[in-house]
Amino acid sequence: MVHMKDQLTDKILSFYTGILLRYCLDSEPGFETYPDIGQAAFGAMGRLAISIILYVELYACCVEHIILESDNLSSLFPNAHLCLGGFELKSHRLFALMTTLAVLPTVWLRDLSVLSYISAGGVIASVLVVLCLFWIGLVDQVGFHSKGTTLNLTTLPVTIGLYGFCY
Repeated sequence: MVHMKDQLTDKILSFYTGILLRYCLDSEPGFETYPDIGQAAFGAMGRLAISIILYVELYACCVEHIILESDNLSSLFPNAHLCLGGFELKSHRLFALMTTLAVLPTVWLRDLSVLSYISAGGVIASVLVVLCLFWIGLVDQVGFHSKGTTLNLTTLPVTIGLYGFCY
């Protein structure tokens, strides 16, 4: 009974929050964004605070993406390195640099609908990986060989990171 009461309270608070957000957006014509809501609720300082929070979050997401991609790729390819004129990049920094160079152009986009094509490319790549696995298993007759352990707990964090990064 208590659990249902908590759910009802959460729904009522969510509904009330939605009403307050709508009231802030309707308070002046042209208000459409979260910084606008911050301005309607708390004035110019609210707009500034919300803008700072949003931009720090976006920056942190890009940094998180670079770190996760670098960790995962360096785990998959630990021997990767690059030597240029006495300057050597080991696998972790090499993949961090490559990921940065791949992500950086996406932050310059004015029309974010272009990112949907990149997302569709990820879906197509996932389907191709599954098809390749079926091809290898069915046509090339590559099967499972009973050696090693079924579950290796030492590599579980990397596995969770690789799968979780996709979502």
